[in-house]
Amino acid sequence: MTDTNGIPEIEPTDPVERPRGLGHTIFRIGKVVLGAILVIVGLALVPLPGPGWLIVIAGLALMAEDVPIARRAMDALKAKLERLNKKVRERR
Repeated sequence: MTDTNGIPEIEPTDPVERPRGLGHTIFRIGKVVLGAILVIVGLALVPLPGPGWLIVIAGLALMAEDVPIARRAMDALKAKLERLNKKVRERR
């Protein structure tokens, strides 16, 4: 395609279809591995006093972009928290 001056137009590329480098792939794998480690450690800490569930949520949030199951879990958690927030606000 060319514009009125005869200069070829550059069409924007979809970022999803753009090829990514090896560094991006390694970064994504690292996020998933770190997220999985956080989930496992968090689940191990749930019966103990401390931030077990918070660590699990942090791990799921880290993996949510790349792992569909983690994304669904985060969406379900967000919906539950929104319902809880609505109930608390109605009591006031």
